Amino acid sequence: MLKPKFFEQTYGQSHVLGFPFGRIVNGESADIENFPYQVSVQTTKGSHFCGGSLIDSETVLTAAHCMQSYAASELQVRVGSTSRSSGGEVVTVRAFKYHECYNSKLMINDVAIIKLSSPVRQTSKIRAIELADSEAVSGATAVVTGWGTTCFLFCSSPDTLQQVEVDLLHYKNCAADTYNYGSDSIHGLCHRGEEGRLPG
Repeated sequence: MLKPKFFEQTYGQSHVLGFPFGRIVNGESADIENFPYQVSVQTTKGSHFCGGSLIDSETVLTAAHCMQSYAASELQVRVGSTSRSSGGEVVTVRAFKYHECYNSKLMINDVAIIKLSSPVRQTSKIRAIELADSEAVSGATAVVTGWGTTCFLFCSSPDTLQQVEVDLLHYKNCAADTYNYGSDSIHGLCHRGEEGRLPG
């Protein structure tokens, strides 16, 4: 689990949101040096479609729903750049695997691992995220980052990395009557946004 302060927004082609990119509503421009684990998952033609988090020098954590339409040979990852279309370094993908129990209808177990073709050298702009050693608690502040759209309707995806703060909910609270998300579907993080709870 990622540290609550650095909860990365991995939703790109989100079935939950029904839009080609996830959303970072009311976000603001971010600098990659503040979030050096953030990567852009792209086709080899340079088309960004999901975000991810560098968890070691050759491994990226992303969402399973992002990996349903591609072979590894069709993918690349841009690291070390605030822009999703230029700068930093581009590394090809050797392999990926998504959770065997991923369910696209319920959006549970929505997690995948990407293995890069070669390790990246860690710098001030490229650095693996430190993993948490405890569960996030309800009310903890998380920072969501990515290139998701900045409004709920008819917005294009920004080229510049975005960030926004959200309050996390423990899965037990998210499943409670207050939020009514359902205990059977909670297999990840939940956070409060403008429109109440959002699965994460």
